[in-house]
Amino acid sequence: MHVRTKVRWLGAGGTMVAALGVVALGGCRETPATAPGMVVPRVDTLTIITPHNAKIREAFGTGFSEWREAQGHHPVNIDWIVRGTPQCVAYIDGLFRGASEGRDLPSPDVMFGGGMADHELLAARGYSKPLELEGVEGIPAEIHGLPTRGPNGDWWATGLSSFGFVYNQHDCAERGVAPPASWADLGDPRFAGWIGVASPESSGSNRQALMFILEAGDWGKSWGNFIRVLANARAIQESSSMVLDEVDRGLLLAAFAVNFDGLARSDASDGRVVYVNPPGETTVTPDITSVLRSAKDAELAEDFVRYCLSETGQVVWGVRAEATGRSTDTLYHYPIDPAIYAKYAGKLAVKENPYEADFGLKIDPKESEELAAALVPIMRAAAGDNHILLQQAWAAIVKSGMNEAALKLLTEPPMTREEAVLLGKAYQAADAEHREGLAGDWVGKFRERYQQALEMAHP
Repeated sequence: MHVRTKVRWLGAGGTMVAALGVVALGGCRETPATAPGMVVPRVDTLTIITPHNAKIREAFGTGFSEWREAQGHHPVNIDWIVRGTPQCVAYIDGLFRGASEGRDLPSPDVMFGGGMADHELLAARGYSKPLELEGVEGIPAEIHGLPTRGPNGDWWATGLSSFGFVYNQHDCAERGVAPPASWADLGDPRFAGWIGVASPESSGSNRQALMFILEAGDWGKSWGNFIRVLANARAIQESSSMVLDEVDRGLLLAAFAVNFDGLARSDASDGRVVYVNPPGETTVTPDITSVLRSAKDAELAEDFVRYCLSETGQVVWGVRAEATGRSTDTLYHYPIDPAIYAKYAGKLAVKENPYEADFGLKIDPKESEELAAALVPIMRAAAGDNHILLQQAWAAIVKSGMNEAALKLLTEPPMTREEAVLLGKAYQAADAEHREGLAGDWVGKFRERYQQALEMAHP
C-alpha cells in the first residue's frame, strides 16, 4: 500500500518547511479507495533526522517498511527531517536543551548518517540510547583503526564512506584544463574560480574533505594545500548538493563529494562527471546511526538500526538495484558487513572492498576530532569575510609568476597544529558572544596577512 512520508527541511530564514510525498510500501502502485466501514490498516511512524539524499531516504524508507512487514509488523511511515550533518547535531542539541520550546519542531527518534565526531558528541551529551544488538558478530569492531560502534553501543556504523571530489570531464576538456587527480590539484592555479566548496558549518561531506586535506601530510604542506583550495573556490556555499549541481552543469569544474554522491552523479552523467578517491589521500570512515533518547517508540527506532545492519539493509547500501530487482535507485555505498563483498561479488556498485583496499590515509580518531573542532572558526577567519581578499591576493601572486615571498606568506600556517586544536577547544567551550570574539581576532590576522601578500605580489 501507499503511505505518505513527510520531508522537512529548512526554508529561507531558517523556517521549517514540510512537504508530503508518496512512498510505495509493500510493492503496491496505487492507493486503494477507502469504502464506508472499511478498516484502514495501522501504519507506524518513525521520525528520522538525516543529511542523506532523497535516493537514500526513499530506498531505506521503502526497504525498512517492507522488512518490518515481512516480520509480521505494521508498515512504517518515515517522517524525514533533512538538514546538513552539523545542522542535524545542532537541531538535536536545541531540542534537548529546550531551545526549540514554542516552535513546534518535530522530535526525531533516530539520527541516520553523519560521522563519528557528530555521533560521539550526541553520546557525550547523553542524547543517544545505548543498544545491545545481536547477529552483528561478523562486523569487525574497527576498520583502518576507526571504531565501528560506540564503546557503550550508543552509536553504530551501518555503512562506510570515502571522501574525494568530482570533476566535470567534458568541461575540463573544453576549457583545456587538465583534470584533477589529488587534493593539491584542486589548489592549482588552473582551477582558480572553478572549485566548489560548501561551508563545514552546514556540510558534513565538505567538512570531512577539508579535514583530509589538513591531515594528508605534514602541517605546513597540508595547510598550504588547504589555503590554495579556498583561494580557488568561487564562493563558500551553503550545501554540498548546490556545488555538485553546479559541477553537473559545468558552472564549476570540481567540488568535494562523499563517494556515494559522487559515484551516483558520475553514473547519471554518462561519463561527463567523474568521481575520484585521491590516491593515498583519503580513507573510509564509518557512516553512523544513533537512536535518540527522545524516541517515542524505542523498539521501532532500534529496529531501524537492526534493519540497516541486516543483510537486507546492507544489500540496499551496496548492491546495484538491477541485481536485486528492487525499484529504488542504486546507492553506491560501502556495506559495513564484510560478508556482503564475497556473497555479492560482481553485483556491487563500489569497486573496492574497504577491508582489503589501502586508501592511504591513516586517521587518529581523537586527534582528528580535536582538529575538526577548529575547522569552523578557521574557515570563518580564512574564507568568510576575507574570502574576496584571499582570492585577490592569490590572483596577484599567480599573475606575478608565483612571487615566492608573497606565496610563502599566503600559504604558510599562521598557527601550529597544536594552536589550532587549542583554538577549537576554546571555540567549543565559549558561548555565542565569546565565539564571535575568538573568530573576530583571527579574521583580523588573516586579513592583515592577505593584504601584505597582495602588496608583495605587486611591489
